[in-house]
Amino acid sequence: MVYGYPQTTQRRPTRYVGRNHTYLYFPVSWTDTYSGKTYEAGYYDENGSRYDNVAFAQQDGSYKNVLCECEYCGTRKVMDVEAGGSLQCEACGGTMKIVGTVEELVREETVNPGAVPDRSAKSGKALRIVFIVLFAVVLIAIFSIFSAIRRPSVTQYPGTEDVVPIYGTNEDYDYTVYLSSTGNGTYSIVNEGDAYDKQLVWNDEFESYYDAESDCYLWYNEEMDPPIWQYWYEGISSDYGDYGWMEYDETEQQWYIEEKNGWSALPGQYDASRLWHIE
Repeated sequence: MVYGYPQTTQRRPTRYVGRNHTYLYFPVSWTDTYSGKTYEAGYYDENGSRYDNVAFAQQDGSYKNVLCECEYCGTRKVMDVEAGGSLQCEACGGTMKIVGTVEELVREETVNPGAVPDRSAKSGKALRIVFIVLFAVVLIAIFSIFSAIRRPSVTQYPGTEDVVPIYGTNEDYDYTVYLSSTGNGTYSIVNEGDAYDKQLVWNDEFESYYDAESDCYLWYNEEMDPPIWQYWYEGISSDYGDYGWMEYDETEQQWYIEEKNGWSALPGQYDASRLWHIE
């Protein structure tokens, strides 16, 4: 799911998972309704780098709908390229070459635009009604309490006592968490300056950390006893509507996901090998 993508746009983005990078393809230029950032039509990898064209190789070595250009006369044509086949220009008979980055395709996914994951849905309709009533009666007090609960403090997350705001002030509420891999999709929190494998940045707008590589939102839920990290994996959590937050049980070595009627083990239809968690 792409947040901020205008839902009125008929042409949907496509996610291409390649051997080296994961790309989001935007068929048209658009402006993020949340951040105001404008994106041009084309391919964007997980680092935000843009490509005009990316040619994806199929499992048999062929390419589908790729832009090719003649090295002699400059003729360009979108065409299918068979594995081991020759690329001959129909205009002059010269040799054509694929234009753009070449990538081995692992899978292709249709991406739907949507709203930011809403953690308030976890409390149910009754809690939402109560919240609205209280909000109308004591607007300022509830706003202060909500901000204190939702925004992280410097010492809120275990092992991050030395973590400081990215911009250097407590008013920004943007923090980094550094993670070191301990193997098998497990990470531990390390201090700034130590060697790390992942760097997570707190996002005030989404009230979560975000990992672009796995397209995962996560936060440390101190309202639970004991507190626990909870994860929202796009492609899995987004299948569960207002629910879908996930937790990992270290003892059982099992992922659980929230459904309408409670929590249950993650169904086997999902590829759990791509999931990761914090110790």
